[in-house]
Amino acid sequence: MIGNRDYIVRDTSISKYNEGSWGALSFKNMAIRIGIVQAIVPNRDGTEHRYLVEVEDTGTKRPVLCVRGFSKFGGRFNYEEYLTQVYKRTKNSSPSIDVQQDVIPGDMAVVAYVNGEAREGIIIGFLGHPGRKERILQTGLKSKVDGTVDVNVTGGNSEETPTYISEFNGVETIINRLGEYKVTFKGQPTNLKKLDDPVTGAPIPDPVYDTVKGSSFFQFEEDGSYTLSDNSANEQKLKIDKTNKKITITGGKTSLEIDTASDKFDVNVGGKMKIKMTSSTVGIGTSAVELLAQVSDHLQELIDAMKALQQETHIGNLGYPTGVPDNAAAFAEVEAAASATKSKVDSIKGSV
Repeated sequence: MIGNRDYIVRDTSISKYNEGSWGALSFKNMAIRIGIVQAIVPNRDGTEHRYLVEVEDTGTKRPVLCVRGFSKFGGRFNYEEYLTQVYKRTKNSSPSIDVQQDVIPGDMAVVAYVNGEAREGIIIGFLGHPGRKERILQTGLKSKVDGTVDVNVTGGNSEETPTYISEFNGVETIINRLGEYKVTFKGQPTNLKKLDDPVTGAPIPDPVYDTVKGSSFFQFEEDGSYTLSDNSANEQKLKIDKTNKKITITGGKTSLEIDTASDKFDVNVGGKMKIKMTSSTVGIGTSAVELLAQVSDHLQELIDAMKALQQETHIGNLGYPTGVPDNAAAFAEVEAAASATKSKVDSIKGSV
C-alpha cells in the first residue's frame, strides 16, 4: 500500500486473459521493467486512473496495475494530468512472447515496483515506441552508415533543425535549434481505429491526417515575432513582426497591415482595392484611380468654372457685349468654398 490509496491488485482482478505465472507477483522484485499500456481503469472510488501495463518479466508477459508516477508538477494546485494510448488486447488477439513490441500499439512505459511489491506498480516514465522512427533524424540531423551523426551534411545541421518534437492526441509541438516554438493542430489521425486491430505481426501504419481540418498552427520566431495561421490554400493568418514593428492580418487575397513604427495603416481588398492611411494622409482606390485625387481634381474643375463665370461676357440680344454677371459675387463664394474644401482634401490626400 502507498498511504491509504487503493494500489493493491488482487490476483483475480488483474486480467482474465493472462495465463502467466501469478505466483511471481508475490515475490519481491526490485527490477525496472518495460511494458505496453494495455488499459486505463478508474480506482474503486473513481478519484484516479490506474494503468494496466503488460510487462515482460523473465520471458513471460504479465499485466501489472500501476499508478502513473512522475509528472511535471505534483502539488495540490500545481498538477499535470494526461491519458496514454492503450493497447486494446482481446483473448483472440493475444500475442505470443515472441511478437516484437514494435508491432504492438500502446505507449511504452517504464515500470518499477514500490518496495519491490509487484502488486504496487508505478510508471516512472515512458520510452520511444520501437515502431516509430525518430523524427529529429528524419527531419534534420542525418545519420552516417556507421551509426554516428554527421553534422556536416548540407541542411542536416541547419538552424531550423528540431531539437524537441512531441505529439499528443493530434497536437504537435516543435522547438528548433534557434529556440523557435511551433504548435500545430493536426487533429486525430483518420486511421486511428487501426490501433484497435488485432496484433498480427504486421507493422503499425503511420498516422494519416486530414490536412483540410488540421495543419493550423501558431509559432514564436527567433526575434519574438508571432504567427497564427490556418495554413490553408486560402490562408487566414495573423503575423506580429516584432523586428519590423508590423502587424499583418491576411484572409485570402485581402490583407490589413499596421506599421506601428511609422503609424501607417494599409488595407488591400482582393488584391485590387487599397486603403492606405498614415498619421496625416489617406489613400483610397487603386494606383490608376485614387478617390481623394479624383475629388481634388473635380474640385479644381469647379473652382476654374466659378472663376470663369465671374468674368463671363457675351454678345447680348441687341448685338452688344454684356457686362459681367450681376451674381458674380455668388460665383466667387462658390469658388472660395470649393478652394477651401480642395485645400482640406489635398492636406489628407495620400497615394496607393
